[in-house]
Amino acid sequence: MSIIRKKDEKIVIVGAGIAGAAAAYFLSRTGFSNIVVLEKEKLAGVHASGRNAAFARAAIDNRVNCRLAVAGKYFFQNPSADFPMPINYNPM
Repeated sequence: MSIIRKKDEKIVIVGAGIAGAAAAYFLSRTGFSNIVVLEKEKLAGVHASGRNAAFARAAIDNRVNCRLAVAGKYFFQNPSADFPMPINYNPM
């Protein structure tokens, strides 16, 4: 059974770390416009995802995680023109 979502229904995302922010971003790019991101901290991404999301490791033994790290590195090097904030990326 598949669920058909209406583009105008409200979507609530709990947490504004890298996963929550990315979910909101990509949902908005697919046409959803009523998205609410809830975050208990004063700033987004101050806990675990904020501390580990800004780097890509070269030694990853899991293929899925490796592909995600490479895709993340590519995104930080080449963010979409419509990404809502500047990215502070330093490849070292």
